[in-house]
Amino acid sequence: MNPKKTLRITIALLFASFAFSAFASPKDGAAMKKIDEAINVHYLATEFDKAEAQLLGVIKACGKDCSPNVIAKAYMYVGLVRGSGKQNMAAAREAFEKAKASDAAITLDAALATPEVQAEFNKAKAGGGGAAVATPAAAAPAAAAAAPAAAEGAFTCTPVENYEIQVRQPIPVSCKPPPGVVKGELSYRTPDGQAYKTIPMQVQGGTLRGQIPCDGVGAAGALNYYVIAQDANGDTIETLGSEIAPSTFNIVAQSAQPAPAYPGAAPPAKCGAGGGGDKVECPPGMPGCAGGGGWGDSCTPAEPCKKGLYCAAGTCENAPACETNSDCDTGRCDDGFCAMGETAGVKKFRRVMVGIHFAPDLWITSKATDVCGNASVTAGTYACYPSGQTTTTQSEPLAANGFAGTVNQGVALATLRLLLSLDYALTPNITVGGRAGYAFRGGPASIKYTGGDPSPATKFLPFHVEVRAAYWFRPLSMPGIHPYIHVGGGMAQVDGKVPVQTYQCIDADHTNAGSGDCTTVNNTTHATDGVGPYASSVTKYDAWRKMGQGFATLGGGALIPVGGNGSIQVNLNIMLMLPNSGTVLEPSLGYVLGL
Repeated sequence: MNPKKTLRITIALLFASFAFSAFASPKDGAAMKKIDEAINVHYLATEFDKAEAQLLGVIKACGKDCSPNVIAKAYMYVGLVRGSGKQNMAAAREAFEKAKASDAAITLDAALATPEVQAEFNKAKAGGGGAAVATPAAAAPAAAAAAPAAAEGAFTCTPVENYEIQVRQPIPVSCKPPPGVVKGELSYRTPDGQAYKTIPMQVQGGTLRGQIPCDGVGAAGALNYYVIAQDANGDTIETLGSEIAPSTFNIVAQSAQPAPAYPGAAPPAKCGAGGGGDKVECPPGMPGCAGGGGWGDSCTPAEPCKKGLYCAAGTCENAPACETNSDCDTGRCDDGFCAMGETAGVKKFRRVMVGIHFAPDLWITSKATDVCGNASVTAGTYACYPSGQTTTTQSEPLAANGFAGTVNQGVALATLRLLLSLDYALTPNITVGGRAGYAFRGGPASIKYTGGDPSPATKFLPFHVEVRAAYWFRPLSMPGIHPYIHVGGGMAQVDGKVPVQTYQCIDADHTNAGSGDCTTVNNTTHATDGVGPYASSVTKYDAWRKMGQGFATLGGGALIPVGGNGSIQVNLNIMLMLPNSGTVLEPSLGYVLGL
């Protein structure tokens, strides 16, 4: 743009603003500043869409609080942007007519007008005939007519391949469904995109339908797409294009072709917050404007988007189109568009979860000798009973002579548990709660020798009480699998048993040999003095390890949705038993219901 012309425009606008300031309506001053910004900043930078959006935003924000002359000026400059900038004379004429309706004395800014725009303005001022502005309803039949005749039974879709579509115009795709087709998938890749996005299609009104939303038409270029038609089981019946050889729509800045539409319906409104297909941005700083960025503007958590938009990768975008909740990542479809962002998640978010679980206890055994001997039994480390029995008449531990059993390192199945859980989400990533239940397969009481006679001591505690806090790596407000880690503790006892063999030396005359007279080699007892004959006795025992009755735990797991509000929960507790020490792995499988 010529610098002298720029200066003339600025002076003209400033003069106009001073001229009516004394008689202006409440918002006239702010409106004129925004009109000046739209022309001298955005229009002169060839940002025609942004200039038009700001001018329309001024009109919307003014309401009844701006004078007719200011409204007329805004419409006049809208016409100039559309005509001189976008070369859309029909749309320019429409704006000029609105300017005249607001103030019949409005004049054209000749510094910006081309001869063609001047002619359209003169027609609007004179009220004469001219080319009518195409309405969405009128465009629908033309869009449908754009498809050439196809062979009977062929899988065809409209718009046809290579159809020219204006930027920010959503694309309703409708296909003739072959027999057996009840649904489908429409996959598209934007001109600057790296991967395809897929939206569902449904049979409605005799056609298979799906709409490419605003995120697919934000930039000019080749928009690749393909369609898969499916039966009720999701099996492919027919395809149009493929990921390797896709069909194409041409997204352009301006198009003379009608906007696409479903059969018998009007084209969808262009992407943006305004009505009538126009993108309207209420200019920040204009009285009556709410804060936040408009469509295509940058955004951050501290500077969010306007109502109706959401922040996607730092840019304000319209929500994806949808028909059911299952079409949306957030799980909520409102008025044909997915509810997006944190607000959508919070509304869907279920904070209370109850569940039922089954958990086996796996005892991690460690190497130990003389487990049924005096030191072990006296310390309460193990309780030894004859194999398969839960009582004993033995008058003392087994270590008087011989060898009192060995436990090797490994894993042994211990108790089993049935648990109920209750968790409450403080945030989508943090829950607190607990589990309570009952344990089975507990062992007999530990043995205490009193005066040479064994007597039961501590009995098995079957009750389980646990508190825990968890961190969820994927927020519970989002769909999909939710992995987590947790820490906690509580009250529980774990009893596990391992079979052991005890050996005792017996001389040839069947009297007990001295404790120093025997040794074992490969589980066979031999006299160490080398004098025979000799004999040995072998007895099998159940060595019970009784751990707890308290514990600390850490672990993790995942919540796997199975439909509705239900989920399968897999969990692993790594339990450190106290004060009777032991290490226990407690996997569990359960069903959880969100309330």
